[in-house]
Amino acid sequence: MRSHLAARSVLRSQAPREIKEQHVEPGYDVLLQFRASVVEDTRRPPHDDLVQAFRDFFAYKYQYGKRVNATQAQWFRRLYQYLRHEGQDLEQQQEQLYESDGCAHDLDLQDLRNAREALAKPPSSAANTAAAHDHLEMCREIYTELRKRGAYTPLDFKRHIFILCQYGASVEAAELLTKYWLSPQPLSPLTARSVDQPAAEQARQAENGKRSRRDKELWVLVLQGLANEGREDALLAEAKAAEEAGLEYMPLFHEIMTTFYARQNNYAKTREWFEKPIAARRHATAQTYAELLAFSQRSDGNSLAEKQMWVQATFQDLCDANPAKDVWDVIFQWAVVSLDKGVDEIRHMIATMEKHNANRPNMSPDAATVNGLIRVAAAKGDVLLAERFVQLGAAPESANGLDIAPDAQTFILQLDYRVNANDLSGAYASFMHLQSIDCPDEEDAPVINKYIRALCSSASASAATTGNIKNVKNTQRIRDVLDIAEHRQVALEPATVVSLCMTFFGCDQQFEVIDVLSMHAMQYSVEERAIVRDAFVEYIVDRKQSSTARAWDAYSLLRQYFAETPPASRVRVMDGFFRRHRPDMACYVFGHMRGADDPAVRPTADLYVRCLEGLGRWPDETGLKMVHNMLKMDTRVQMDTRLYNALMLAYAASGDRSRALDFWHEIDGSVEGPSYATLAILFYVCEGLPFGDATARSVWAKMQRMEVDVPPDVFDAYSSSIAGQGHIDEVQKLISGMEKSVGYGPTLTTLGLACNALPGQDLQASFADWAAAEYPDIWEQVKKRGCTANIDGLRRYKITRELKA
Repeated sequence: MRSHLAARSVLRSQAPREIKEQHVEPGYDVLLQFRASVVEDTRRPPHDDLVQAFRDFFAYKYQYGKRVNATQAQWFRRLYQYLRHEGQDLEQQQEQLYESDGCAHDLDLQDLRNAREALAKPPSSAANTAAAHDHLEMCREIYTELRKRGAYTPLDFKRHIFILCQYGASVEAAELLTKYWLSPQPLSPLTARSVDQPAAEQARQAENGKRSRRDKELWVLVLQGLANEGREDALLAEAKAAEEAGLEYMPLFHEIMTTFYARQNNYAKTREWFEKPIAARRHATAQTYAELLAFSQRSDGNSLAEKQMWVQATFQDLCDANPAKDVWDVIFQWAVVSLDKGVDEIRHMIATMEKHNANRPNMSPDAATVNGLIRVAAAKGDVLLAERFVQLGAAPESANGLDIAPDAQTFILQLDYRVNANDLSGAYASFMHLQSIDCPDEEDAPVINKYIRALCSSASASAATTGNIKNVKNTQRIRDVLDIAEHRQVALEPATVVSLCMTFFGCDQQFEVIDVLSMHAMQYSVEERAIVRDAFVEYIVDRKQSSTARAWDAYSLLRQYFAETPPASRVRVMDGFFRRHRPDMACYVFGHMRGADDPAVRPTADLYVRCLEGLGRWPDETGLKMVHNMLKMDTRVQMDTRLYNALMLAYAASGDRSRALDFWHEIDGSVEGPSYATLAILFYVCEGLPFGDATARSVWAKMQRMEVDVPPDVFDAYSSSIAGQGHIDEVQKLISGMEKSVGYGPTLTTLGLACNALPGQDLQASFADWAAAEYPDIWEQVKKRGCTANIDGLRRYKITRELKA
């Protein structure tokens, strides 16, 4: 007894589960306040707070090399415009953006350059130029501001050219460079925009000026940008202009042109540009040879053999030339890829190279040598060979190794190929080695994300196989890796967060999901948040993937962390709970939409109809009253026939057919009047209403007098309303006279619904005998549908009845 009480005492004394705190970057909270004030058109935060937020945010991003996501760039750009034109409305700010009367004087030059350098880093490693639109536009505005202040330097000009080329504006960069190159004061970019002399005169003066090496390097940036964007015509034009301006065909120039055509798999052009003599008889870069090696492995039909022979001869000539060390690294890779050399043969080649270059400095193999070998072995899919190259590099010379300490790239490559091979235990060892090495510029982030996703897939598969979803071992390794990644502030990709959340949901570890969202959801752009949000919606509506309890947990977190969820997604969630036969949950989802702060999220008349139709199919009396009360209080929605139809359908399904009939009277007395859907629903109401046949006959008689065409669903509903009162002879007569009265015969729906509506076993048996005799083929189809029996023993044939408002 005492031990039991002691155990209870220990349980009571345990602290509640603590949720990880959100990491909010400096200044970002003030930006969110600014954003809210713009959206809601309220007073902006104090000027000094906005300036400090701008300064702190970009100083933090630049200092720690963190990426600025698309949404942050968008709103800091808006903030920057506001600071430049404070006191004007946003429309005036946009009109005067490039005018000279706006200047953010409280931001000094260092603040502007910090922002530019932070924005120069793409929002993600896979980001396209569209995702970086605001990055580019804000850098343009900073460029304009620097020029306006007269604090513009050649380095600022070079950085601007670089940013334009990085974000898909290389044509603009080329035009700007041409304008600068023709400037009469070539070493002063400050005059680049104020050139008024004829082009010929400018060209003459430029030709007489002395160009620095830095000036010529600007052409390389532009050429690289055009090549990256795939602009062949512009690339060739600028290459010609660069040569005419005095840029030698140097190794980087050679690399850009050769690589461009090699990646296009154009053998003739690749060979033409590669064989074009390089200035001062210099050699091609190691990267150029690496591109040729990759080029030789691409299949392109008839020229493949010729291409491979040419690349083979090129590398053989390269061996005879005894090139620099970094080129030798590529030669070793070529030996693995094209000559199928093994570890021992490569070790011999390295030893021979060292022997013949004993007197040349910096010719010894290093980590880059080993990493190149690992990379090509992994690309071949030969994991064993990659592992042997790792061992070759790390083993001491006494063990016939190279005695080269592995660097971060070594473990990144090892982690990557082990994940690809599904060797997660080995991958964990590589991951732990990686933590002891500093990785600049988050270069290990992609492979760590890949590793976490692989762990999630493994844990989910293990839980599905064992059936023990709460086995902590399935997720312990994930939590260990995640804790390390979060401690190092590794940026998790949206796809990784989705995998983590789905895995933790599958193991009923909702607090872990909360931790992941708390740590990472705030760091994403709108587009990235949409990836996670949409994954939650899919999880909620997929009955094969999630139980109802897990779906509700996921919805609760969706509502908490993704308030921007659009109405269409919320409607999908509501419909999903209806399909799960949980109308109470569906009504709560609807209620949350009704109480949303954003008017765009609040339900429209169509959504009221949709919810009520759901309650007509899966009734819930409490939910119906809640939705109806919301409708009464909603001043934005005007009652019409469709809404009355939906209310009539929902109340009839919940068992209150008398209340449902009241809505018929509202429709009957309205200007709009009833629709065919109204009539079908009315007859459905009358089917289960005591003495409902009187109302049904009255409406039917009026339809006959008015010679209204009767659709099949309306006739089926009317015949069922008569059958519901037990008038079997009248129903049989009505069905037998269908051809004459409405112009078509009965269907399996007609017979099945009429039989289902009859209120007695004997009546149903009698109707079944009659139907089998009069319409044997149709009745056979009804019987094939199968039937069930209710508590009173009455048959219920499985006939789908779709009633829509």
